[in-house]
Amino acid sequence: MAQRCLRNAPLVLVLLLLLGTSCRGKMQRNLRSVSSARKVIRLAALGDVRSCDLNQLAIASATYGIHERAPLDGVILLGDNMNLQRNPSQAFEECFEMPYSSLLDDGVPFYAVLGNHDRHGGREEFQTHHALLNMNGKRYYSKVFGDGMVEVFFLDSNTMKGTIMRQDVLQIAWLKRSLRRSDAHWKIIAMHHPLYATAKKHPSDPVRAKVLEPIFVEFGVNLVLSGHNHIYERLHPIDGIHYITAGSGGELRRGDLLPNSPLRIAGNDEKDVVLVLEFTTDRWHLTAYGPDEEVLDEDEIPYRWANKKEQQECLETRQLSGPAQSYIWKKRESVHGKSLISGVTEFVASHQMRMPASSQRSRSLFL
Repeated sequence: MAQRCLRNAPLVLVLLLLLGTSCRGKMQRNLRSVSSARKVIRLAALGDVRSCDLNQLAIASATYGIHERAPLDGVILLGDNMNLQRNPSQAFEECFEMPYSSLLDDGVPFYAVLGNHDRHGGREEFQTHHALLNMNGKRYYSKVFGDGMVEVFFLDSNTMKGTIMRQDVLQIAWLKRSLRRSDAHWKIIAMHHPLYATAKKHPSDPVRAKVLEPIFVEFGVNLVLSGHNHIYERLHPIDGIHYITAGSGGELRRGDLLPNSPLRIAGNDEKDVVLVLEFTTDRWHLTAYGPDEEVLDEDEIPYRWANKKEQQECLETRQLSGPAQSYIWKKRESVHGKSLISGVTEFVASHQMRMPASSQRSRSLFL
């Protein structure tokens, strides 16, 4: 079957999009399990909510308004969760329990990861052991939603850089083991530090990417959620993985996004954002809402384009040649020792679009 896919490769790419082929058999078998009344898992994601001000209150209110229309199964906190000007107990009551009281009263569970500002002053131990954050005393853990449809892996990215990495082999081993054992249809990573970014304050992080990205690719991760940058941005898929930063759940860094980056599909550094994700077995839908519940970004990703591993089983893209090669960039180049990811072309090709010439110049972001 692989040889048949590789023959007349450009035609195969078109047929995959328009008509479907027997190469999608495995994916089609997975989709047959969808019932007429299919289950929908709805999760919200908020990052850097520690501001304890009107911005945080506005996004908290918007999140509850969204929940009222369609109930949430959980809220993911992407780190830097506690105000720094108060002791942990006071900060939690005034800057978490009060803003999100309506959601908490409705029984919406919160799941947190630790940010760089959560490590000191007793904030790490306070959060990992607080019942409302569901960390159960652990810096990293996973949570399954919807009878195994979605599994979210919550990481402590604070210990994933530089020499500290050598001290956290247990987390890496746990991540590999947990991803390998997971039968989830969708595998989601939640972590504070983004691997890839087009922000000025905290750009792409080649050190963490070198450690984590190969694991994400190997075990079929679909989506990586991060905070740290106090903006919203969604990047073109990189090795089939979608990267979204939703770090403006309270803190906002206006004007922080690099203008017109070819790596970015959508971004907003003018408004605080709550990201809402909806998962079914055949697709996932994202909506980024502003403080007035206005839609700032929206998209839907079918399952066949969400799972890179199954695409590769059919197409073996690295072996394509001739005209089909124009659809594929090299997986990675090295620029002064940094990782240059070139997933833009793949995304553009999958949507039957021409790659803009500016995409070829994306390496300037990593210099």
